[in-house]
Amino acid sequence: MINPWIYAAVGAVLLTLGFAGGFTLEHRLSESTIATIKADYATKLAAAEAARDAADLRTASIEQATDAAQQKLIADYEQRIQNEKAISNDTVNGLLNGINSLRVKLAANSSGGKLPNPAASAAGSNGETSATLSRAVAARLALRYAEYNEVVDQLELCQGIIANDRSAYGNEKTRVSEGR
Repeated sequence: MINPWIYAAVGAVLLTLGFAGGFTLEHRLSESTIATIKADYATKLAAAEAARDAADLRTASIEQATDAAQQKLIADYEQRIQNEKAISNDTVNGLLNGINSLRVKLAANSSGGKLPNPAASAAGSNGETSATLSRAVAARLALRYAEYNEVVDQLELCQGIIANDRSAYGNEKTRVSEGR
């Protein structure tokens, strides 16, 4: 008879070899799965990097176009301000030196419902008269008018920049209020 310990030893060796073969096969299957996953990841990563690069190029192109348009808006604004200041200075100097004058129309029938002067009506003025403002008052009004025009020009510049940004970025809402 054969020793039962030999059967146990042969069984243990066969069992060990079976486990070792199974683990090796499983390990090889795992490596192929991992290699497939890595290849898939590399493909997706390359696609994502290409999309990011394309988006970066598009954004750079939009920013260059926006910057060029904004520089033109600013240059036009500065030129308009210089022109308006020159005209304003000429006007104010003309008003102060008496070369120009500022007249205001007055309604003749402002005295509580009295009939207009028949001589003025016959002359075709329909009862309207005018008054000339003093030089200092006229100059002050001209300066205020120039200041208001400058504020309007600044607002138009801001609106132009905002419109330029909105058209460049496809009317996307800005997220300044959201802390972006």
